[in-house]
Amino acid sequence: MTARKRHGPPNLANSNGRLLVVGDDRPALLREVRRWDLLALVLNSIVGAGIFGLPSRVYALAGSYSLLAYLVCAVPVVLIILCFAEVGSRFKSTGGPYLYARTAFGPLIGFEVGWLMWLARVSAFAALCNLFVSYFSYLVPMASAPPWRPGCPSPETPAHRR
Repeated sequence: MTARKRHGPPNLANSNGRLLVVGDDRPALLREVRRWDLLALVLNSIVGAGIFGLPSRVYALAGSYSLLAYLVCAVPVVLIILCFAEVGSRFKSTGGPYLYARTAFGPLIGFEVGWLMWLARVSAFAALCNLFVSYFSYLVPMASAPPWRPGCPSPETPAHRR
């Protein structure tokens, strides 16, 4: 038996040697997040831009114990990360906490978790915009005045529109 010659684009392979082509002519999206990719995503979501505004307030409240306060708060955050990693390893499809809640508790709880996730992301975006305006007011003091603060443009706004 001879091998049939394949027509179409060449097989592309990633660093692990997995093929990136489905069928003869359609490239497929790889559904994999490697360990370091996941670590970078988690650190970005935890640290975010808030790391620039929070330390001064923590130091004002806790003084020299502020570093200890960060370490104490890091322990439960790491435990939550490990819980999400464990649960995420048990599912092949996408959906995150919505999928986990829907599978464990049914569609109503999954729906509620999905909306709460959306609300948390919108609230976090609003907090980042507020932080940006606070920093911008150091350069332009009138930006924090009542008529200007709500209308102050934020560089994050165009990036988060889809």
